[in-house]
Amino acid sequence: MKSKDPLDSLLETWQPKPPVPANFRDAVWTRIAAQADTPGTTATGNPASRRVWLAAAAAVVFGFALGILTPPEASPPDSAREAYFTRINPLVADQ
Repeated sequence: MKSKDPLDSLLETWQPKPPVPANFRDAVWTRIAAQADTPGTTATGNPASRRVWLAAAAAVVFGFALGILTPPEASPPDSAREAYFTRINPLVADQ
C-alpha cells in the first residue's frame, strides 16, 4: 500500500483566494442590463439565428406540403407482387 505523502496534507489546506473587486457584482449586473437593452437581440439569439430558425421551419412546412400533395406511387399488380414475394420467401415451396 502507498504511504501518504506529507505534501498531500499541505496541498489540501492550501486554497488560493483571488482578489475580488468590491463592486464586482454591480459591474456584472450593469453589463447584463446593457446587453439586454441592445436592440435586435432576443433571448433566442441574434437576428441571424432567427433567420436560420425561419428557414428550418419553412423547410419543414414545405416538406409536409410536398408529402401531402404528391400522389402515391401506383402499386404493382397483384400477380407481380405475389411473384416477387414468392421469389424472396424461402418458406414457399416451388410448385
